[in-house]
Amino acid sequence: MDFRLNSIKTKLILLIILVIGAIATFVFIYFPYKFEKQEINAIRNKVNTLAGLSAQSVAPALYFDDKQALEEEITPLIKNPNIEYLVVRTNSDSNYYSSNFEVAEKADYKLTNKIKFGSNQNILKVQVPVVFKEQKLGNLYVGYSLKRLLTEVSYMKKHIAFISLLIFLVGIISIIIMERFITRLLSEMVKAVEKVKAGSLSNRAVIFSKDEIGFLAKSFNEMLDKIEQTNEELELINEELEIRVQDRTIELENALKSLQEENRQRKLIQKALRESEERFRSLFENSTIGIYRSTPSGKILMANPTLIKMLGYDSLEDIQSIENIGTGYLNPSTREKFKNLLKKNDKVLGFEEAWKRKDGSVIYIRESARSVTDEEGNILYYEGSVEDITSKKIIEKELIEAKEKAEASLKLKSDFLAQMSHEIRTPVNSILSYTGLLKDELKNTLPQDLQLSFDMINNGGRRLIRTIDMILNMSELQTGTFEAQKAPVHITQEILKPLIGEFRPIAQSKGLKLEMINKTNKKELIVLADSYSLTQTFANLIDNAIKYTQEGEIGIKIYQDDKKGLNIEVADTGIGISKEFLNNIFDPFTQEEQGYTRKFEGNGLGLALVKNYVKLNGFTISIESEKGEGSVFKINIPKDLIKDTNPQIFEMNEYEQRKQKLI
Repeated sequence: MDFRLNSIKTKLILLIILVIGAIATFVFIYFPYKFEKQEINAIRNKVNTLAGLSAQSVAPALYFDDKQALEEEITPLIKNPNIEYLVVRTNSDSNYYSSNFEVAEKADYKLTNKIKFGSNQNILKVQVPVVFKEQKLGNLYVGYSLKRLLTEVSYMKKHIAFISLLIFLVGIISIIIMERFITRLLSEMVKAVEKVKAGSLSNRAVIFSKDEIGFLAKSFNEMLDKIEQTNEELELINEELEIRVQDRTIELENALKSLQEENRQRKLIQKALRESEERFRSLFENSTIGIYRSTPSGKILMANPTLIKMLGYDSLEDIQSIENIGTGYLNPSTREKFKNLLKKNDKVLGFEEAWKRKDGSVIYIRESARSVTDEEGNILYYEGSVEDITSKKIIEKELIEAKEKAEASLKLKSDFLAQMSHEIRTPVNSILSYTGLLKDELKNTLPQDLQLSFDMINNGGRRLIRTIDMILNMSELQTGTFEAQKAPVHITQEILKPLIGEFRPIAQSKGLKLEMINKTNKKELIVLADSYSLTQTFANLIDNAIKYTQEGEIGIKIYQDDKKGLNIEVADTGIGISKEFLNNIFDPFTQEEQGYTRKFEGNGLGLALVKNYVKLNGFTISIESEKGEGSVFKINIPKDLIKDTNPQIFEMNEYEQRKQKLI
């Protein structure tokens, strides 16, 4: 086997070995590191939550100096086999209560939120303040063992190392086998080329493989055939050239006659140009806008009466006495800016600036000009037009001031809604979180009526948060402050399937069936859209379908239209919508049943948000419904928004990030 460094097979083997080695090394390093990082973050969150709840539980006991109560509260935590130690210290830094204090001292428990890996310190350390009635009573220190995690990481590394080595060996063996079939054919091709190089055009490459090398050999042989054919054709072309020279001589004689005719036509054109010049002069003198011609240094060469009067001068000689007309700009640097634009683009259109007239008064002008150059590209002069837009500027200023006042009012409204949303959501989230923890702790001891009370608190709180989200989102859309961040989105995996998983328990509690049917021939449906607004669109449609359906099913059907793109339908067997109300279905704060006697809850914002979100993403939405027959909402996604590439996957999707930001 020939392993010369300049041979293709050597380069091929070395390249693929490097790629396989790099992949194996990446797998060995990345996956254990990723697994360890994710597990440590999960454990840290869990320990922080446990420590925080424990600090709240022991705060009353520490405040009333009731050690027995403190031990009862803390016992469930220290029974956890992964808890290495637990220490409660007062503000005076005295040890009020401890479990495994010797281990805590040895691990230097006061260095909180640290992880030290060693023979004796594989511990996550957490410190939480103990507060009661807004008074800090001391600190609670918890040490959590990471030995199990380190054991799992070590086990993973061993298996990945074995798999990586196996991949590397199998890859090398495969490469050695493959290169025999590739380089042998290339060697045959090289021999054929060397024979042709020596002058043997009748030689042909004999390779019968059906791969790329076989195609190359076939193309090489066809090229030799065409070269031989071309040599024969060249001889025929020489003969034809002599005949063409004779024909060309006749054509030149005819061209001479044509030139004589063109000379006659040129004289007629010159006459027409003189007449055109007279018309231009009339237009120049009587135009309602200023027209000029000036040197690059600012010396006026020509100016019509309108421009002279506009700038406050008495005559052409008066305005030509100015060495640099650019001094008339209110801002001295404007002339250089104007010249730079002309130099860059050869022309300027609609250049607006303030101008100081001869008497000192200020007007606003709109100037358009172009630079005229010689054959070598040197600028000869500028020529352009000037329009007085002072009255338009005054109107624009008044409009801008009115617009700024309106925007300030809209911003105040938006800021107020955002602040109120934060002030309401924060305590409501705290209530829901704490009631959820209480419900989980007491789930086996709660009577049925209290169990229903917890559910009512949870449902009421989430309804309040959902209402606040809708009002805030509608405010952002109306004020134009909603920032859509469009990116490739996997519509089934990232949007529809998570929503179905979220809403299916609610549907099942009403005895309804919630299913998705994909009638396309693609497993991956990727569209260019804003993930948050797209999620909100289908969440509102599915929520409405469940709300207004008492029996039957809710179906989400996906199918393609060759002309219109991708269609997604949300259909239900619910109460339906009357024909009279269909025209108002997407209006904010409207429902078919109004007042306190209506059967279904809601604020009338859901479908209004859906309409705005669909428009924001460049989609369209339509509805088909009859009273008592159910409803079908169809969203159409145009072809140009459907992508073939995979979307970038993040640890937290854009919808969750936006939701966390609002909280």
